[in-house]
Amino acid sequence: MTRFITTFMLIIFYQYSFAQISGLMKDMVENDLQIRQKPGTDRLLQKYLSTLPAEEDTLYAILYSPMDCPRCEVAIPNFCRLLKKNDAPNHKFLLITVYKDSTIAAIYNRKNDYQADYYLYDTQNKYKKTQLYTILT
Repeated sequence: MTRFITTFMLIIFYQYSFAQISGLMKDMVENDLQIRQKPGTDRLLQKYLSTLPAEEDTLYAILYSPMDCPRCEVAIPNFCRLLKKNDAPNHKFLLITVYKDSTIAAIYNRKNDYQADYYLYDTQNKYKKTQLYTILT
């Protein structure tokens, strides 16, 4: 009986582990929470991102406000690592931190080991002018 339970647990663990590392981009696109650019905001978005030294035409971005969702923040380092490894090895990451003080936000990112290729600190909630948030049901 012990052998059966051990085998069963190993099979479940293997399936769970494999499911966690594949198709992250597809899962994000099909997720109920979707963030999209508002129509007609191309120039605003270009201005918003103009401070970045990025040359790429495609960036993957994570936008968050420190301590708004501690449970979500815990996933940032692993999510970035897994996405880069599995779905986006040739793309750069942008971490957008929305907080009133960019110095404190930068310290917070370093303290929590949030690694990114580029950082953008939004101290005036400018992202709201270009992004549309929807929850699908």
